[in-house]
Amino acid sequence: MGHLLGFLWLAPLLSLSSGDLETRSDGPVYSETCNLSQRMFPADPSALNIGQKWGTDEPTATVVLDLQQVTSSSSRFDIRTFDPEGVIFYGDTKDGMDWFLLGMRKGRLEIQVRNHISKITVSGGDALNDGQWHQVTVTNEGDTVLLEVDGELRLRIGQVTEPINSGQVLEMRIAVGGILTNHSNLLIPMNLALDACLRRWKWLNQTSSWHSGPPVEGHGAKPCFSSIQRGSFFSGAGMAIFHTSGFGTEGVVPWDDWELMLEMVIRPAKRMGFLLALSAEDYRPLLTLRMKGKGFSLELGNNNTSLELSFPDKMCPGVQLLLNISPSHLLWKLNDEKAELPLQEEDYRALRAAWHEKGSRLFLGGLPKELFPAEGAVFFEGCLSDIRLQGHTVDLDSALYKSDTIWAHSCPQSSSFNQS
Repeated sequence: MGHLLGFLWLAPLLSLSSGDLETRSDGPVYSETCNLSQRMFPADPSALNIGQKWGTDEPTATVVLDLQQVTSSSSRFDIRTFDPEGVIFYGDTKDGMDWFLLGMRKGRLEIQVRNHISKITVSGGDALNDGQWHQVTVTNEGDTVLLEVDGELRLRIGQVTEPINSGQVLEMRIAVGGILTNHSNLLIPMNLALDACLRRWKWLNQTSSWHSGPPVEGHGAKPCFSSIQRGSFFSGAGMAIFHTSGFGTEGVVPWDDWELMLEMVIRPAKRMGFLLALSAEDYRPLLTLRMKGKGFSLELGNNNTSLELSFPDKMCPGVQLLLNISPSHLLWKLNDEKAELPLQEEDYRALRAAWHEKGSRLFLGGLPKELFPAEGAVFFEGCLSDIRLQGHTVDLDSALYKSDTIWAHSCPQSSSFNQS
């Protein structure tokens, strides 16, 4: 029965749309705290966010090129990202039999080529995931692929392909932010999702308009903000969900000494919403951390141990949160303000057991109202950065589920605080 519930609980989440999550006619009236709401940052009409989709191979946008009209063997674009891994663009011919992939791994560009001549993966150059715009040019010269970044040659790969204008192939497909083949066909597996923006793209000498894909502006589109900083941006319409088993504790920790350790920096757009929750396999919320009323509220355990701390005077520069739950006490810090209270053994044991259960889930940025109707869908809006859990940096791309309304590695840069 437990396995069946584990399967059913995720199904409604995958069918939720951003429109469903934004409908809160009976919700509270919010008060703005910082200029960090998505509507304060209009889309850059010259750029395309290629991180529109998560958890699927499907690309954000595609175009089909007529190779009979090719007069240039170069494709170029500008890219900006903080994301260390993902697909920038994929191109193929011969119905996908021959393909080329340009992506990022650990911030460095990586090329994968698979055709009847070769199967090769090459990476090189400096890390480009610094949040700055970089110009990338990919050129096919005979059987050689050249990769330039900001006008400098970074990679030269010989004897890997045929000339584009050989006349043997009539059509080429280009896809950004995903692939047009099965993920299992990649030479080296890659996390496909890339929180990145492209601008000034030109695929060979063909049109720059997309044959399929989302609009740059309008409902359902994630814009490219004019300025960004590191972090994860929650638009107030979705959440991320993790297996608790994905966060171990460094080293070998005796069962009776297990502790929960959480750190993050919070830059809220509204003074309302769930930041984090831990649910047991039977959907019992054993730990909730949220903003409501005049401060932060934490509730723990079956006995509803609770603790509240008032909002700091200045929240826009970021609220540094530290939470430590040990066998004997709970320690909570917001910036320089600290609160500590003894912990009941029953609450600690319930939390520890749930953390190690296979079916337990960690919610970041909200709770699904389908599973927690009493709590409602009050989602966090704003930026979370420097998230560390059990000593591990939390990567939202490693989530069990992540709403497409979340930017995994970037936040809009607000004038209220300096870039970190």
